[in-house]
Amino acid sequence: MHRVKLAMVVAIGCLSCLADGALAASFEGVGDLPGGDVESRALAVSADGRTVVGVSSSLEEGPYPRARNEAFRWAGGALSGLGHLGGGRASEARGVSADGAVVVGVAEYHERVPGGFSSFQCGTQAFHWTGGTMTALGPKAIAVRGFCSTHHAGLGASADGSLVVGVMSYIDPADPQPARWAPEPEPLEAQPFYGAAAGASAEGSVIAGHVIVRGAPVAARWIDGALETLGFLPDRPSESHAWAISNDGDVIVGESGGVEPPLVEGLEKNEKKPNTPERLTFKHEVPQIH
Repeated sequence: MHRVKLAMVVAIGCLSCLADGALAASFEGVGDLPGGDVESRALAVSADGRTVVGVSSSLEEGPYPRARNEAFRWAGGALSGLGHLGGGRASEARGVSADGAVVVGVAEYHERVPGGFSSFQCGTQAFHWTGGTMTALGPKAIAVRGFCSTHHAGLGASADGSLVVGVMSYIDPADPQPARWAPEPEPLEAQPFYGAAAGASAEGSVIAGHVIVRGAPVAARWIDGALETLGFLPDRPSESHAWAISNDGDVIVGESGGVEPPLVEGLEKNEKKPNTPERLTFKHEVPQIH
């Protein structure tokens, strides 16, 4: 049985038939790639709203066809796959430039080192796609005897796509380091080391994401490379993440988690106090100086 998950985009338009000129929202499916499962997920949209990127299931060609994930770009009503890196079976688009011309994301790769017998390069790699070509963003590491050691991902981009932000990880993908590529890879300051960069302002001077502090993620921003943590919502002091940032870098949005709500006497052991949310969204605005 095919799984059916289709990405949707929201179109905002003016209904001239409304006397007050109110705006109405409508939903439009972007479809999915041919072959594989019937599945697609929209993960980012360009600033002008004309380009949507994400991931869909497609069919791997060859003697043993099978479903695989492939990054897609939707523009002008047409959905197209972006392909894969060398030897990889999966790719996913996670960010897009303001005009939709540049797409960034993460893709598997698996390439044998020239002249090597048992050494090869493998893992996941951040990628930059433009003009029909997907390019891996370094660095790559050499694996020996089947051990893959790089786990990098591009999660966002500046307005022109020249700056890519995301994560770099060696050995263990559970311990990522926030990073940027401009175009060379550069780790961002973290406390002490781990975290992720999720988005960038239009010109790339402000980056939003999170860092790990005393074992928990804390929403953060980097201004010209300098780290500043954003804290938590009141009564939700356990963790927070920043997921997106405005073009001018002044507004950051995300979510803040909470401590486990106390059990209420008489409830089952695994039940929580009613009407007690575990996670809330937040918006951080930079104070304006007048």
